[in-house]
Amino acid sequence: MIQGKIRFLLASAVLMILLGREGNAQPKKVDQLYPLWTGGEIPTSNAVPVLKHVKFIEIKKYEPQVDQYRFLHGVAIARFQHQWVVSFGHNKGAENTGSEEAQSMFSKTGKHWGDTHTIDNPAGDIAVSHGVLLNFQDTLFSFNASFEGIMQHMHTNAYYWDADKSNWVLKGVNVAEGFWPLQEPQRMRNGSWIMAGAYFGKKATIPAVAICKANDFRHWQVNKVPVFVNVWGECGVIINGPNVLLISRSSMNTPKFKGHSHPLAWVSLSKDYGQTWSALRPSNLPMAASKPYAGTLSNGQHYLIGTTTADAKNNRRPLTIAVSKPGENSFSKIYAIRGALHKGHKVESNAAASLAYPYAVEYKGALYVVYSNSGGRGGAKRASWNNNSAELAIIPIKELSAD
Repeated sequence: MIQGKIRFLLASAVLMILLGREGNAQPKKVDQLYPLWTGGEIPTSNAVPVLKHVKFIEIKKYEPQVDQYRFLHGVAIARFQHQWVVSFGHNKGAENTGSEEAQSMFSKTGKHWGDTHTIDNPAGDIAVSHGVLLNFQDTLFSFNASFEGIMQHMHTNAYYWDADKSNWVLKGVNVAEGFWPLQEPQRMRNGSWIMAGAYFGKKATIPAVAICKANDFRHWQVNKVPVFVNVWGECGVIINGPNVLLISRSSMNTPKFKGHSHPLAWVSLSKDYGQTWSALRPSNLPMAASKPYAGTLSNGQHYLIGTTTADAKNNRRPLTIAVSKPGENSFSKIYAIRGALHKGHKVESNAAASLAYPYAVEYKGALYVVYSNSGGRGGAKRASWNNNSAELAIIPIKELSAD
């Protein structure tokens, strides 16, 4: 009898894990959701307050009739030697295929951007795609995903900008195995660097971080988050000493929770500078299944950029920013950076536009946010995915109050 009960309990546990992987498991209580949001009722897309004094700039126009490029995604931005630099993945062919190349652009003011500078474009069926930028000790580094075919043999390459020759130089191949970097390296209190991204395993793509203990950035240890459901693990982190909060994209197949919008942001916690992680769990904050970007402002406020409204479901619009009160670990206010339709600036406006894959840096009282704009373009075939333009939104930080 006892053995029968044990077998039943083991079978039930296995079943729950399998159900979780298929996205059908239901929690026993809603309080199992991590309290990422503490701001009361979450606003709908029509009710979320819109930031009033944001400046919008088109960085790279979608113009395949001129340059033949269709795919553009994963814009990153950095301040370097009194100028701005952005990078992104670019492809004349289909998204995430071997013809993908990493490119960059420079601007002195952020208003007008120069020609593209190729970071890397290997021959054959090998891609180097979008990544992250780091200005460290007056050297500009770029860490970019590289793969074969359609995202096979994934790894991260490291490059640096040779200002004298105005070109990018390969610093290291496969500095982080299986890893696609999505948030710039941040130095932690223990001296190590942490870079958030996604790990491409044989069976799944899960959230992960890469840790580097040296300043040459040639060797990164990839630490994976335990995952028991189906997610597409693009993520960002918020650091508070040894404590690190990881916020991950989910998928439409993750579990649904009664009384909460779907999909949700999923989270994991580390108490040892990103070395080990708790199992990924759902939060109570809705977030479209797209790459999020998280960070901390100089005034102590944490922020999360993506699409976090009560009714957005999986639409990548409007582009929003959720903020915390200074020093608090949960978000309590959401603002719209912009909606799909936009007037008054020379940026794309289309009711079906996707505004996605944000990245941000703070500079002189403003948050500079770059992102992709689909302009309403899209389709079922890979060649029509993420045919984007690249845009910049400049947000006065004083407008991001959580009160």
